[in-house]
Amino acid sequence: MESIACPVCGFIAETTDAARLRTVWADHLLGGCGDDVAAITTAIESCVEERQELWRSGLTDEVRSLTATIDLLWEALRYARLAEPRPTSTKQSG
Repeated sequence: MESIACPVCGFIAETTDAARLRTVWADHLLGGCGDDVAAITTAIESCVEERQELWRSGLTDEVRSLTATIDLLWEALRYARLAEPRPTSTKQSG
């Protein structure tokens, strides 16, 4: 069994097919916690900081997967922002 934890809410996606693991997680993100712009932004910042620390320390093995996670989070953020209600402008006559 392969698993990946959602950096936004901690949900653990599990599947027996490792090739589908990120797809399962992305489906969760876009359909689950992916509507919380602040949480997604915090998760992106955390992943970016972790990736920078890995680069500084020379432990670059996990950089590729963190970059893929950041890319998915940016995509989720884009969708979350599109789903946010737009402010309605009110015209004042005068």
